[in-house]
Amino acid sequence: MTKGVPRLLSALAIAALIGAFPAVAADPNKVLHVAFVAPENGFDPQATGDLYSNYVNRQIFDSLYRYDYLARPYKVIPNTAAGLPEISSDGLTWTIKVRPGIYFTDDAAFKGKKRELAAADYVYSWKRLLDPKLRSINAQIFDDRLFGAKAAIEAAKKTGKFDYDAAFEGAQAVDRYTIRLKLNYPAYDLLGDLTSSGAAAVAREVVTAYGDPSGWVMEHPVGTGPYFLKSWRRAQQVVRSRNGHTEAPQGRCGQGPTPGVGGSHHQRDHRRSDQHRPSNVTRWGAGFASENRDVFKSAQSADGEFAEDIEAIEDRHRRQREL
Repeated sequence: MTKGVPRLLSALAIAALIGAFPAVAADPNKVLHVAFVAPENGFDPQATGDLYSNYVNRQIFDSLYRYDYLARPYKVIPNTAAGLPEISSDGLTWTIKVRPGIYFTDDAAFKGKKRELAAADYVYSWKRLLDPKLRSINAQIFDDRLFGAKAAIEAAKKTGKFDYDAAFEGAQAVDRYTIRLKLNYPAYDLLGDLTSSGAAAVAREVVTAYGDPSGWVMEHPVGTGPYFLKSWRRAQQVVRSRNGHTEAPQGRCGQGPTPGVGGSHHQRDHRRSDQHRPSNVTRWGAGFASENRDVFKSAQSADGEFAEDIEAIEDRHRRQREL
């Protein structure tokens, strides 16, 4: 089996590059098929921690900042933020402005209203990271840094419920578009963490409508990012389409590097597809994106033999994890 893995991966990569999905009725000039060999777990930016789920999350949800990988040296730049944080002289107070006019993808949770992104959405999302019930691996972004975070976590452990409405000095929405953070100590590296998908904004209405008993919303992601989840067949196919509320390609475009590409995201497991918005050629690389592409898909071969081989590999890995 070990000898066959490189051959299998090469075959899948070739299948993806030549568009090995004739059943997909789409303009080949606007669809990208990319192969991956690891399954996603779901699409909740605060709950997920695996690489491939976050490739998807980064295009559905927006963090405040992102990396400009073409800059030399590369640097953090605003994504949904109006500018870089204003930091007090002692490094303990950060003020961040959210740009007006950014909207979540339309969803029934919003009851027919157009839902604008606000400072409170980030504060709520960051509190989710601290909620013990969520068991987020990204809790370390804030649990030690934000003033009052540890007390809020301990209170939730005692009561069995995190109080999202309680006053929290560590992260506040002081008005519709202004976030104020109070830190326990100067932590300038926090800026890099604010580019991560774990720090992206979700809407409280969506979590209330679709959250499971742990508060996870793995199957119904609703974000402000350049793409929305069109369909998902677990461990088989993820399809994303461009979000009509987002800006032109030179605007906001998600964040984070794609392995082997300029700096956006793909993902896949066997027979999977995934849609990505090409923000611009600088983020995808000239060979992978153009400004007029509406839909991106990454997909894995649907060939039965390949599928069986990959399932066998995943079975073995699953058994090893259980030992």
